[in-house]
Amino acid sequence: MTDMFANFVLFPFVFLPIVVQFFTVYVTIEFLAPWRLSKSTVGIHFLDPQGVGGMRPLGELIKKAYYYLVVGLVGYALITYAPFVDSAWTVSAAAGVIFTAVWVGTVATVAFAVFTLHRLMHREKREEIQRLERQIREHIENPWDVKNYEIPADARDEVEDLRERIERVSATSEYPATFSIWSQLLLSIAIPKAIQLILANA
Repeated sequence: MTDMFANFVLFPFVFLPIVVQFFTVYVTIEFLAPWRLSKSTVGIHFLDPQGVGGMRPLGELIKKAYYYLVVGLVGYALITYAPFVDSAWTVSAAAGVIFTAVWVGTVATVAFAVFTLHRLMHREKREEIQRLERQIREHIENPWDVKNYEIPADARDEVEDLRERIERVSATSEYPATFSIWSQLLLSIAIPKAIQLILANA
């Protein structure tokens, strides 16, 4: 009765919907959201006081979604290999292949999300800086000659304002912006596979 309840009620109607919903949300966060944002005309917020173009909420969401999956992978490794339960416990080769395939898939999705977000911010910064530089050149005489260029007196305030805008745009960090974020992502990528290898060889 217990096996029948687990196989015909618990797994298909409780666990399976939770797993499907989680992976649907995960794919949306890690793949669809960055991809659609990169194809949209939303742009980035250069006046963001945090200096990340207003992308911190999406970046944090990408990290947290991946961290949840890392916890799931670690739990899967502990349950699958479980050397602490029985020394005679054996694991099929298929279990290791499935674990590695899921791990590679998660690494690929988070890499896609990070790369897409980084490329979007880099492109937006480059285009905005080029636009501002064109405006500056319109107010400068001999803009290509650093020794002889001149700024008319009536345009100096506007040129200075444009230069400040360029500095603000240039100061916007591109995600992942800091060593801390990079180290967290790289560590979270390595942990599941390292635990699996340790348990498999224990």
